Amino acid sequence: MKLQFKRYILVGLVAVATLLGFNALSTTASAHTKYTTTPTSLRGTWFSKSSGGDSNKLKITKYTFSVYYYHNGKKSDSTWTLSGKKSPSSYSRLNYTKKSKSGYYSIVIKGGDQGWPLKRTTHHGKATLVTWGWDPIHQKTDHSYFYKK
Repeated sequence: MKLQFKRYILVGLVAVATLLGFNALSTTASAHTKYTTTPTSLRGTWFSKSSGGDSNKLKITKYTFSVYYYHNGKKSDSTWTLSGKKSPSSYSRLNYTKKSKSGYYSIVIKGGDQGWPLKRTTHHGKATLVTWGWDPIHQKTDHSYFYKK
């Protein structure tokens, strides 16, 4: 009787260990990298022209946010890209805030506190992205528009 009791305990322990082992395997198998994607309403290639021959291009894909600067038609060296696929420790890791009450998304570097506000709208009957910033000279909010190519 004592021998049968020991067998039941041993079989029970083996069963529990087996179940725990399968559970550990299934938990690690389901782990995957989570990518940051941009809002679909912002995706595309967008252009903005300013005075003095300067222009900007925004290229927003599912996983990237790129900014290109041009002066007199030539691309400058101050181009940058944020990626939703890079490692979390990377300086150029893309993140964005949820849409605000006024409809703006804020594109930010992961871990950053300030972002670039963008909202899709229409301006003069064309699809645009609008952003804003503070104009310290005139002490007012300044809006800029990027037109779809």
